[in-house]
Amino acid sequence: MSGAPKNGLCSVTFRGLAVNDIVTMARDSGLDCIEWGGDVHAKPSLGIEALRAIGAATRAAGMTVSSYGTYHRLGASDPAELTEILACAKALGAPVVRVWAGDRGSTESSPEWRAAVHAAARNAAAAAAREGLRISLECHINTLTDDPEEALSLLSDGPEESFGMHWQPNQFHDEAWNLEYAGAVSARVNAVHVFNWSLSAEGKVVRHPLSDGIPAWRRYLALLPAAAPRLLEFVPGDDPAVLRREAAALEALRRP
Repeated sequence: MSGAPKNGLCSVTFRGLAVNDIVTMARDSGLDCIEWGGDVHAKPSLGIEALRAIGAATRAAGMTVSSYGTYHRLGASDPAELTEILACAKALGAPVVRVWAGDRGSTESSPEWRAAVHAAARNAAAAAAREGLRISLECHINTLTDDPEEALSLLSDGPEESFGMHWQPNQFHDEAWNLEYAGAVSARVNAVHVFNWSLSAEGKVVRHPLSDGIPAWRRYLALLPAAAPRLLEFVPGDDPAVLRREAAALEALRRP
């Protein structure tokens, strides 16, 4: 991947808002692209024509569709879903399809389960390549990407041009661990989910303004591909009113 970084928004950040509202908010906040979520805004059940309209509305507002964020879980979801998901991505004009690496963490996974996820990953990467698309693994707890070595093993199941990952920091690990992870998978990162979270003393996630996390994010992004879209996800309070503020912080990260 090459070129200048794009700043964008994951539509799942505002699941309660309509598609047109999200397009308008993202445009007015100066963002470049949207990752449309397959659970609410861009559900396959809407039909191909409706998804084409969502993609067209995004582009008409001067933005692109960076990716299609699905909840397809390799090794756990019905493999037949993937054909429909890829068709939906093409209708949206999304070059990348985000999927999940199974439904359990690396320490809870048996050799048989790992083999099933790896087989599904190989099939997904091949199917995406046939359609001129890329599969991207969600980087998340309770999946096989909760560990960088496991993630790298999975990424070896497909070629770089059709199989990569969305990277994000893991709030259950410190910055040093996350920096090591980012550096290890950098060459395969298709997109970055950007947020600023911490854990409370009770172990609950606390969301903070992105501006408070600028130093750490500069260190993360220095290790990641410059052209990987940087997508805001789950802003404090799920509040649409803070999107412009968060987008401004994201823009600050684009500058030296």
